[in-house]
Amino acid sequence: MYVPLVHEAFATWAAPFPALRFKFVDRPEAADIRVQWEHYFKENAWGLAYCPILYKDSKGKMRHRSIIYLAVNAQPGSGMSVHEPVPFSYYELLAIAKHEVGHALGLGHSKGDGDLMGPQGYGYLSKSVFQASPRDIQTLLRLYSLPRKLKRNPCTT
Repeated sequence: MYVPLVHEAFATWAAPFPALRFKFVDRPEAADIRVQWEHYFKENAWGLAYCPILYKDSKGKMRHRSIIYLAVNAQPGSGMSVHEPVPFSYYELLAIAKHEVGHALGLGHSKGDGDLMGPQGYGYLSKSVFQASPRDIQTLLRLYSLPRKLKRNPCTT
């Protein structure tokens, strides 16, 4: 179930941006954004993604690398379970994956409750499928329209 889930998470971000394309590869070392699954995290997290690191490929085209870590279970004591890890449902994992893909693209957390990048407890909402909000989309558009020769990476602040 994990491969279609990851494809759907990336498609959520590609849908509003025709220029944003994702190509899925068979070898992790060939991927610009890698996804790694964990049993659960010991710290209070269900997913983790690193801000993109910019680089030029062999053709001189600007690209970025990132890695996404996704837990398949909520850690003990997280509110879903006291003593044992509890498996996330497909829809909970999908919501978490969509949120973490946003981070891998360079987005930080939003203050809006209706935003995919917002502070809501998305893992608790069984069968809820979040989409990128207009604010999420505008933030990503602004981020990717910044000049390429910035002195400081905007994703690290």
